[in-house]
Amino acid sequence: MGSNDKITLEKMSSVITHAGHFVDFYLDDYMGLGLRSSRSSEKIRSSEKGEVWVSFNGEIYNRKALIQSLESIGHDCQDCSDAEIVANLYLHYGEEAFGRLNGKFAVAIFDNIRKEMILAIDKLGEKSLYYTFADNLLLFSSEIKSLLQYEEISAKLNTRVLDYYLCFGFVPPPDTMFEEIYKLPPAHILTYSQKGKFSFRQYWDLEKFNASRFLKEQDSVKEVFEKITESIGIRSENSDELGILLSGGLDSATIAAILRKVLIKPIRAFSVIYENEYYNEIDNITKIVDFLNLDHQIRSISPKEINEKLIRRLVWLYDEPTSDPAIVPAYLTSFFVSKKNIQFMFTGLGGDEVFLGHQPLYWKEPEILECYSDFPPLLKNTIAKLCVPTFEKFAKRINSREIELALDFFNRNSMSDPDPEIRFAARALVRCFSPEQLRFLRLNYKAQKSPYELVKETLRKYSDASFINKEAYATLKLNLVHYVQSVERASDMFSIGVLNPFLDNDLVDFAFSLPVSLKLRGGYTKYILRKTLSNYGLLPKEIIFSKKKRGFDAPIEHWLKSELKEFVQENLLEDRSHIIKYFNEGYLRRIVLKGDRYSALKVWNLLLLKVWYDIYIEEKIRHFP
Repeated sequence: MGSNDKITLEKMSSVITHAGHFVDFYLDDYMGLGLRSSRSSEKIRSSEKGEVWVSFNGEIYNRKALIQSLESIGHDCQDCSDAEIVANLYLHYGEEAFGRLNGKFAVAIFDNIRKEMILAIDKLGEKSLYYTFADNLLLFSSEIKSLLQYEEISAKLNTRVLDYYLCFGFVPPPDTMFEEIYKLPPAHILTYSQKGKFSFRQYWDLEKFNASRFLKEQDSVKEVFEKITESIGIRSENSDELGILLSGGLDSATIAAILRKVLIKPIRAFSVIYENEYYNEIDNITKIVDFLNLDHQIRSISPKEINEKLIRRLVWLYDEPTSDPAIVPAYLTSFFVSKKNIQFMFTGLGGDEVFLGHQPLYWKEPEILECYSDFPPLLKNTIAKLCVPTFEKFAKRINSREIELALDFFNRNSMSDPDPEIRFAARALVRCFSPEQLRFLRLNYKAQKSPYELVKETLRKYSDASFINKEAYATLKLNLVHYVQSVERASDMFSIGVLNPFLDNDLVDFAFSLPVSLKLRGGYTKYILRKTLSNYGLLPKEIIFSKKKRGFDAPIEHWLKSELKEFVQENLLEDRSHIIKYFNEGYLRRIVLKGDRYSALKVWNLLLLKVWYDIYIEEKIRHFP
């Protein structure tokens, strides 16, 4: 906005050719819009008389209801594209139009009447939209690498949020790891005028979250079934080439079961396995496949595939460093599936956040934490010092998730923040270094904005007294965005549409309105979901009531000690230049040489940060070779 330079638009588009081969531009006296897509039908569209122009990236799932609404006010929209639907909705409802959309999207609207550019992102942040200001211009794109094509934008490390990355493994919006480049948060709108004035507004939140919904259990079961079925149905009605990423867990199995047994849709299942048995759920996967009679293919990831070239490719693809190990299987599986003529891929993302699927120790923790938080700081630190070494020894010898969680508990709850509620909510986010550990890791450490402050800001609108609900809200608003966009970015690389039924707006609102007692009961997480599957006979009892849970994880501790060992040592131990100069050499060496699963995520976190810094800041690569 502020320029109609087509050469700049073409440069920005040329660096994201993986998004598709079809390109469209629209230029006006005051601005330029671009769109790159894998579908020739997707173009920049306008309202009927050209009052607004729309560049739309995503999918609208409540198309039928929106078309009916538009036709009732005089529009003929039966053959409208998603962009045209948005254009006409905006023309009539203004910014309120975005709240009417059930879908995933990043959208730019040029209001030709007000001479304003409006940027908006979907309610849960499934799509991404980055922006920056330079030379009195607003530049925006779905990927940061496009913004860096503008010559006046220099890639610089955003030291202000470095602690966020080291603690969380990602940088929450609106910040990014790049100085003066920002990410639009979920359910937000940015408005930028021709005169250079801009404003932000949040257009949606979980308003029902504070409500107490006392449905009878049997009524809740019925509504859960209906809403999940509807969510899957509206996402599967426009494609015959459907796949599902089947992990062996309850969420993806639920989707597969409803597609096969209720909606009677053809579906092809794909699963990831590793040579390391600890990370495989092949037994559960086989039971689900046999029960549902699925067309199933396995993608076995060999350690030999994990190398420097792959790591650099992933870091370039994701724009920012991310310490989520799932980016490796997400990328390799997307490539595998793309060769099978699959257009859309279902995932179970969001099931844990919506129905409380965390490990049992996590939701028993509030009672422990309330007692533990009353201890004097000296006593808490003494207990942590005694317990942590013991659990670390067991963690090295025994593959036990419970030991990992116990170790995590004592590390986290020796933290200095006095508010146990904030610590509990933050525990879903602090996956790598605790804020206290940063004092040992960082040289000349000066505390920036505390991760606890970010959680407090997130929970400011929420007054429910439940520890568990606070954590679920924080996870949905901050953590989930990162995980969903990680999978979204990998699939976009190979022109595969990701479908996440558990993130349906209506389903999320309903699930968050339910009392915790319907989600956690009798030693089971996701109680109401399990009860629904059982009552409708959708899956075998041994799958429904299985407590085994590995998740979409990866054996990074083995990769770091074998295939990536030399790469790690070269980047973290031998190279003291660039980003590594920020860290304490002795502390860094102890973490790297420790070699256990608990330290592996920290090493992975630092390794990807170093590679990102080399590619984007030092080498300033504008096109990946």
